[in-house]
Amino acid sequence: MAKTTPSLVWHKPIKVIGKGYIDLICKTPDIGATTYWAGQGLELGDDGAFVKFTTDQPDYMPNIVVVEDIVESDLYFLGRKHGAKILHNQLLAGTYTIGTGVYKTAAGTWTIADKDTPASLLVEVGIVCGPGQRVTGGVMKTMDDTFSVTEGVDICA
Repeated sequence: MAKTTPSLVWHKPIKVIGKGYIDLICKTPDIGATTYWAGQGLELGDDGAFVKFTTDQPDYMPNIVVVEDIVESDLYFLGRKHGAKILHNQLLAGTYTIGTGVYKTAAGTWTIADKDTPASLLVEVGIVCGPGQRVTGGVMKTMDDTFSVTEGVDICA
């Protein structure tokens, strides 16, 4: 079954908080007829997604790796961020989902990270990681719903 929403990866945005690492849901593009294996290093791709490190690109992020294999049609996966911490009540510059790679702007908001945006490569990239459930405008939202720019979110940085 293809993991096309965060909730298909795990029932909570964060699976494990270990000594010096956090396992959490991350976003990836459809990788086609290939597999990313557990333990492979990741780098920043397009639109807040993470892709397997290639030697063609110098932007390897040594602190993010694959935890569970990613296969064809998966759009979300379980990743591990080493040296991570959780920042609470952060503000987003746009509407993003759990697992999206973001970076902090000079204005103090987190915006989508992209390999073609130089600022994304000059600062530490975080991952939107929660909260999994929240009430917005009197409506119960789940981890598959996008966050608005007015909601306080958790960032794994």
